[in-house]
Amino acid sequence: YLPVALFPGLTEQRLRNRQTTLYQLYQDGFGITVVRTAERLRACAANRSQARLLNTEVGAPLLQIIRVAYSFQDRPVELRYSYVNTRRCEYRPDSFVREHG
Repeated sequence: YLPVALFPGLTEQRLRNRQTTLYQLYQDGFGITVVRTAERLRACAANRSQARLLNTEVGAPLLQIIRVAYSFQDRPVELRYSYVNTRRCEYRPDSFVREHG
């Protein structure tokens, strides 16, 4: 989720066709610099949509990652929910901002 007022004119096509990281797009296209992120993790069960997208069954355990990205003066500029099927991967947070496509 992004505040519309901070990202005027941002479209799905622009997001998909970018040649840089998401945070670089925020900076170059809108003057928004992400200086830090905060994440919370919790276990959850896959709903129908998540199960289809992650190639697992409904009710399978997932890792939910809730990330808030902040700009200067601790202004929140992004709220992101990610879901991970940990059957064949692990979540390893880094101590710096890095985008993973």
